[in-house]
Amino acid sequence: MKFGIFERWPWFNRTMEARSKTLHRREAKSMAAELNVLEAAKKLPGVVSVHHGIRIPNPQMSLGSGEVDVVVISNKACLLIEVKNFIGKINLEDGDIVQYKNGSKPRKHTKEILPLIRRKAQDLQRWASSLYSNAALEVVPLVVLSNPQAELDQAVKDHPHIATLKNLGTKVAHLLQNHPLLEPEEIKNMEDMMSMFGTWDSVSTDGGLTLNGDLIDADLPEGWNLKDLLKVEVDIVGGKWATFLRGPKIAMTLHRRDGSAETLITRPNLSIRHSQPWGKSGVDGKGLYPIEHFSTISFGHDNEVVMDEKGFRVQSFAGKHLEKLPSLGEKKATHRKNNHKIMAEQFPVGTITNGAVQKHLREDNGSVYGILVSLVERELNCLLPSRVIRDINPDLFDVFYGVGTVIEIRITENRGPGKIFAELY
Repeated sequence: MKFGIFERWPWFNRTMEARSKTLHRREAKSMAAELNVLEAAKKLPGVVSVHHGIRIPNPQMSLGSGEVDVVVISNKACLLIEVKNFIGKINLEDGDIVQYKNGSKPRKHTKEILPLIRRKAQDLQRWASSLYSNAALEVVPLVVLSNPQAELDQAVKDHPHIATLKNLGTKVAHLLQNHPLLEPEEIKNMEDMMSMFGTWDSVSTDGGLTLNGDLIDADLPEGWNLKDLLKVEVDIVGGKWATFLRGPKIAMTLHRRDGSAETLITRPNLSIRHSQPWGKSGVDGKGLYPIEHFSTISFGHDNEVVMDEKGFRVQSFAGKHLEKLPSLGEKKATHRKNNHKIMAEQFPVGTITNGAVQKHLREDNGSVYGILVSLVERELNCLLPSRVIRDINPDLFDVFYGVGTVIEIRITENRGPGKIFAELY
């Protein structure tokens, strides 16, 4: 892109205005609350590591993840913490937290809080079963009400899975008092999952605005990719008069995951596509931004993100599953279809493994004729056919074989992806 003398001044003003944007006051308070809990969590006994904004993929869907504000890996369990900076009166109603702000009744569409963090804990347990054959991973959900001005009713104060900043240590100690110490391998597996899932890709301005979302691989500048880059710092070279006299220039410092860094000086002709799942973004409404609009571009994970034909973000963990298999460690990346074939080969007839119930297959009259079970979450399933489940009392399906329940199975037939059958073990 060429910058004539009459385009330089407007470019500088437009760019500096974009780089000076600030975070909304409400969002700034929420972020501060999360960071306060993050710091408090680091001081808890037995803490191994603390993570911010981890996205746990929903194993029931091919795309979509649930963000967890703070994840604490301790020597006894993994704590998933949802942070709420609520003010006003806080009650416990129908098993969930309800806020009465300024004396008004809660809105009907208020999002779930306790049930949602519990589901995220169940999702993480499913991933542990899928990735590491650990169906008994200790995952503990917790909600922290961080605002000291909130008025909590007694039921909220007494709830074991609700804490404040002041009593966080006491509540966590009570929750974990009967948990045995984890094995070193279990702790390492939890750390690996946090690294694998990662957090949002974020873009930030000098003024303090931070936007979270996904950077799309196909729309990154040449030479950039999620696997290599940790973050990119962008600076404007020179002030207004320097820009006017010799044209705009930007400096990009590329920080790579291996610890190396490289600074490049170039004309501002590069862009990124940073897609946010909750609304329109970018100068085109589809996530497109000139990179000079931001001071920092951070890559929250190293999983490839592409857009499918319908415009949805797709994040595959197939490669991550394959990396766990020592015999495949040296193989180059293959097509997704081949990945599934290789995965299927890891479950020969006779294999005993754990899997989560993915779906009940029903006849038109509602009777169950099969159970779909995940062998590798989001990637590979097997089927418990009618001959296997016909003797199960239908009343017990939702109790012992409900969707999400981890069960032990034995592979009875394997003819490749989509043709794997199993029985209860």
